[in-house]
Amino acid sequence: MTLGLSGYSIISLGYLLVDDVQALIVIRILHGISSAMVAPVAMAYLGEIAEVGKEGGYMAKFQATTLFGFGAGPLFGGLIYDLFGFDTAFLALSGLSAVACFILVFFLPDIQMERVPDGIGKTVQRDRKGSTWLSLLSHPLMAGICSISLVIEMGFVCMLSFLPLHIAAVSTIGVGSESGLVISTMVFLSGILQMFFGSLVSDRHGSEWFVCIGSFICGGSLACIQFSSGMTGTFLAATGMAVGMFFVYPAVNAFLVFIGRIFEMGQTMGAYNALRGTGDIIGPVLAGCIVDTAGLGVMFFAMGILAAAGGVLFLLLIIGNRDVMQSGRSL
Repeated sequence: MTLGLSGYSIISLGYLLVDDVQALIVIRILHGISSAMVAPVAMAYLGEIAEVGKEGGYMAKFQATTLFGFGAGPLFGGLIYDLFGFDTAFLALSGLSAVACFILVFFLPDIQMERVPDGIGKTVQRDRKGSTWLSLLSHPLMAGICSISLVIEMGFVCMLSFLPLHIAAVSTIGVGSESGLVISTMVFLSGILQMFFGSLVSDRHGSEWFVCIGSFICGGSLACIQFSSGMTGTFLAATGMAVGMFFVYPAVNAFLVFIGRIFEMGQTMGAYNALRGTGDIIGPVLAGCIVDTAGLGVMFFAMGILAAAGGVLFLLLIIGNRDVMQSGRSL
């Protein structure tokens, strides 16, 4: 994490030097590599220190702070740009990354990553030694996590990408201001809900049903966008998406800790982050193809159906594997 954050801080200065798209792509790739050294490892760290029975609460706070940063970054970046210019915005990015690295080095304690409690062999067949990506991804619980995370992430990114186009058709004030209001509300509301109430839908038996409910709320919210003819309906759809994510992600993140206790925690979190990144790539491309061929409304409806279907698939994959979740809780 130290290497990733220090690299992030240094690479951020590269934005001040680029003068063509090819150079920008190189900087973005390097930034992505640095980010990959931080987020999965941070999630693995939290997974290792999470108290039994409180896994969802720990991970929900991490997810919430990520959402807060996701929402606040463009807001403060734009403000800095307006007041001080382009270069200052990226100098601020570099400085904030350096501060985070300083905090990490001097205040985050090291931990022993391998915990093997007594009697562990009696509860679960442990796969930490010699586990492979194939064995991890083919595990029913991990497969369920992958299915629901992929489709919800695709829906979330598509809403961020294409909602302004819908708002352009129904806006009465201004596309920029109303798009910013709707998207910021969705991101911050989801973060607030997960920060303060994430444990209520994750740290309990039967939380897999909350994931399914959340997927239907997300799917319904996406599908309803095409039927909204004004900003009120659009705002309600975005709010529904935030509520759906609140039901899905804290429980899913708790399940990640369970599966990480059976396999390698870092390997599990790395696979999960790679999967969500894949959703970020596939979602807008697929949605763009649907928009070009069938229209914006059909795209939102299709992504909504996909999100709901992901919840059903998640439930089918893990409904017969509650013993796995119980094993993960006991480690």
